[in-house]
Amino acid sequence: MSQRQAETLRLRKAVRAACRHEDVDRALATVLRLLSEAHAWAVAEAWLARPDGATLEMVPVSYCRDEAHRPFVDIVLGFVIDRGVGLPGAAWESRAPIVTNDVLEEPRFARASFARDFGLRCALTLPVPGEDPAVILSFFDTRPRELDVELVEDLANLGPSIASLVRRRRQGIDLEHKLRITEQRYRALFDRSPAGTFVASMDGRTIDGNLSLAKIMGADTRDAVLGRRFAELLADPREWERLVTRLGSEDAVSDVELRLLRADGRQRCVLATVAKFEDEPGVWRVEGELLDHTERKRSEDAQREVLRSVAALARATAHEILNPLNPLLGQLALLAREVEDPAHKTQIDDAIRNAEAVREIVRRMINITQLAFERRGESMDALLDLRRSAPEPPSP
Repeated sequence: MSQRQAETLRLRKAVRAACRHEDVDRALATVLRLLSEAHAWAVAEAWLARPDGATLEMVPVSYCRDEAHRPFVDIVLGFVIDRGVGLPGAAWESRAPIVTNDVLEEPRFARASFARDFGLRCALTLPVPGEDPAVILSFFDTRPRELDVELVEDLANLGPSIASLVRRRRQGIDLEHKLRITEQRYRALFDRSPAGTFVASMDGRTIDGNLSLAKIMGADTRDAVLGRRFAELLADPREWERLVTRLGSEDAVSDVELRLLRADGRQRCVLATVAKFEDEPGVWRVEGELLDHTERKRSEDAQREVLRSVAALARATAHEILNPLNPLLGQLALLAREVEDPAHKTQIDDAIRNAEAVREIVRRMINITQLAFERRGESMDALLDLRRSAPEPPSP
């Protein structure tokens, strides 16, 4: 017997033994590990046909040679796809292996860019031969590879054992299993949220939080903020008391501005969205998200300062213009009543209209409440649009 034949025999015995394990998910995870290690694949996952016979479901077991690849698998935990959709669905429909040496070149692979971020280039997706229920295994590696003929041969021999394992698993699915999938997906979303997500007791003690929360607080790890009271993290500790008071009557509040005081002494402005939940009679918890809008607030403050400066300059300029303009209009009105020559009277009336137009513009300058600009042309810079920058001035 050759070395290859001996290794194949040992692998098949180990896989068959794993398939008889009482814990089905553990058995399936062991099968993925054994096959991946024997054929040097970096990542492996399993998709199983659902009872409707038209969809596949990603199961919560996988193999990762490097745990850094774990998020690549976890992102699709519990996902359901139709026959023919994605690489697993296409392999199921064609009943043939699909191998690609560059996932970015495979339009059917929805996680292509995500795989690239983890350095995964090659993908092999193949249906396990045997009777239904259908089992689709996907293997990934960091280097280009041809069709793994030896793996295909091993699966052809092990198909009935794996199909039996999957059949037992399907029979054993219950509510607890589905809840575990939901919890894992919730945890993945919780941990990867760009917002500072947290769970706290009503007295403000942090029970759980993600890395984004730690970064907002100025910490490097989430453990640095767990167990601390929110009142200790706020520039004004009374803000937490006021927030809890509002939750007493509203159950949930959103866009509440809080000022965090970081360990380095700097303040961050955040918008909090929180809700309370009753774990058991009389025992409540607070869940929420913090969005850091410090830079946006600084930008808004700078814009308001610019507006105040522009408005002050406009008012000063307007008063300087109005001081001689109002007497000029009065004198023009008197002159119009004394002139009898129609041509001269027409000229004076035009002068009065133009002066009144100037006065209207000046009045808008006094009433600037926002900055709005108008593009005058491709060769000209934008100019202040007084009609949009100020409301209608009061009638004289």
